Amino acid sequence: MYPRDPRFPDRRPPPPTPERETGERLQKALADAGIASRRDCEFAIRAGRVRVNGRLVLELPCLVDPARDLVEFDGAVVDTRPQGPGRQSGRL
Repeated sequence: MYPRDPRFPDRRPPPPTPERETGERLQKALADAGIASRRDCEFAIRAGRVRVNGRLVLELPCLVDPARDLVEFDGAVVDTRPQGPGRQSGRL
């Protein structure tokens, strides 16, 4: 095998960026917080109305940790923390 010529870049695709593999889908966290249905939350995310930790989210899937990440919808902070025994959702 010949040595690689340094003048030509490597033709292999770059390695994939590590994604967060744990967490909950953003639209599910918003729906569980009572913002809207999951489908309506998907439309709002794609419309640029949602930020996670100050970063605008435009693509799905986006995984979040509801207990740790700051989620904003139209500039208002959304409480996405998991519900404990003292906090009821009002949904069936």
